[in-house]
Amino acid sequence: MKKNNEKMTKKNIIESIIILILLNIFLFTYYITKQSNLLLLFNILIVIYIIVKAKYSMFTIKILILNYILSPIYFQYNFGNSYGVLQSSNIPLYYVEINTILIIYNVITCLVLINSNILEKEKELLKLRPKTSKVFSNICSIIAIIFAIVAIPSLPFKSFGETVRFNHLLPGDAWNHLVIISLIFAYPNLKESKMVKFSYIFCILWFLAHYERVDIIGIIILIVILSICNIKNKISIKQIMKYGLILITVLLVLVFIGEARVNNKSNINFIRKILIQNTASDLGYIYNVSVEYAKNEKLLKGKTYLAYVVEAIPLIPSQQRIERFLEKQYNTPGGSYLLSEPLVNFGIIGVIIFSLLEFFIINLILNMKSSYRFYVYCFIIVAIFRICWYGVIYVEIGLLYFIPLLFLMKHIIETKIIKNKVSIE
Repeated sequence: MKKNNEKMTKKNIIESIIILILLNIFLFTYYITKQSNLLLLFNILIVIYIIVKAKYSMFTIKILILNYILSPIYFQYNFGNSYGVLQSSNIPLYYVEINTILIIYNVITCLVLINSNILEKEKELLKLRPKTSKVFSNICSIIAIIFAIVAIPSLPFKSFGETVRFNHLLPGDAWNHLVIISLIFAYPNLKESKMVKFSYIFCILWFLAHYERVDIIGIIILIVILSICNIKNKISIKQIMKYGLILITVLLVLVFIGEARVNNKSNINFIRKILIQNTASDLGYIYNVSVEYAKNEKLLKGKTYLAYVVEAIPLIPSQQRIERFLEKQYNTPGGSYLLSEPLVNFGIIGVIIFSLLEFFIINLILNMKSSYRFYVYCFIIVAIFRICWYGVIYVEIGLLYFIPLLFLMKHIIETKIIKNKVSIE
C-alpha cells in the first residue's frame, strides 16, 4: 500500500512538472512570436487534460462551461464576427488577458485535481443513494410540480420576455431552485416511483415549454453523471454512445430553444450557434469588460461581496450585486461570469484566491459525514451553469434555506411520522 502511494505521488509530481513545463514553453513561444492564439491553444489542451482526468465529474462540466466563452471570443478577435454586444461593442477585446486569466484558473484546477484525492471523494459521494421513503419522495414530487407552476405560472409556448419570465405567483425569484432541490431529494426513488417519474417529466417539459434551459440541462447532466457513476462494471462503448447521444440531443434542443426566445425558429445554423452561442457571447462581453475594469479602474476591494450578506435575507435584493454593478458601468446584458467578481474586486490575485477557495469549500462538502452532502453536491452540479454564467449568489437561497428545510422535513417524516405509524400497526 505504501509503495502504491509512493508511485502515485511520483506520478502526480511528474504530471505536474509536465504541465508546468508545457505552460512555460507556450508562454515563451508567445513572448517570442506574439501569436495570441497560442494562449488559446494551451487553454484547449489543459481543458482536454482535465476532462480526461476528471471524466464524469462536476469539474468536467465546470471547466467546459467556463472555457466555452473562448469560442465566440476567438471568432470575434480573429474574424470580427460573433453575436450581440460582444460584436458591436467599442471596448477593446482583451484577448491576451482573457486567455491568461483562464490559464491561471485552468492550471490551478489541473494541479489540484492531480495532487489531491478530491476526484476519488467525489466518485464515492456520487455512488451514494440516501435511504428515502416513497412517502417523502412523493411529497417532494408534489412540491416540485406545485412550485414549477409558482415559478412560471403562464401558459406554455407564450412569447419569452422579462414580464413573463419573472412574473411568479409568490414573491422572490428562487422558486425554480426549490423545484430542482425537491427533485434531487426525490431522486433515490426515481426508478421505483411513478409519482417521481411523473414529476421529473412534468417539470422538465414545463420549464422547456417556457424556454427555460439552464435548470433543465443541469438536472439532465446530474442524472447522466449519477447513472454513469453507479454502473458497476466498466462502462462500455455502447453506454458511452448512449449518454453521448442524450447530451448531443439535449444540446441541439437547447440551441433551438435559445433561438425560439428571439423568435428565430427557422433557418438555424446549428454548427454556428454551437460555436458562437448567444449566451456565451454575452458572457464573453461581460468577462471582457471585467478585464477592462480591472486594468483601468480602481478595484472594488470586496464591495460586491456585501450582496451575499444582504441577500441571505429572503426577498431583500441588493444593489451591490456584481451583475448590477457591471450593468450600470458597461450596460451588460445581465448575468455575471464566475471569474468577473474576484477579478473586479481584487484583480488576478483575487482569481487565484477564489480558485483555491473553491476547492477548499468543495473539499469540506465532500468530507461531510451525513447524507446532507449528497443533496448539497447534487444541487451544485445542477446549478453549475447558473454558478458559472450568473454568479454564486444565484444559488444562495437554495443552499441556505431550501436544502436545510427539506432535509429537516425528511428527518421528521421518516423518523417520527412513519416510524410511529409502523409502531402503532
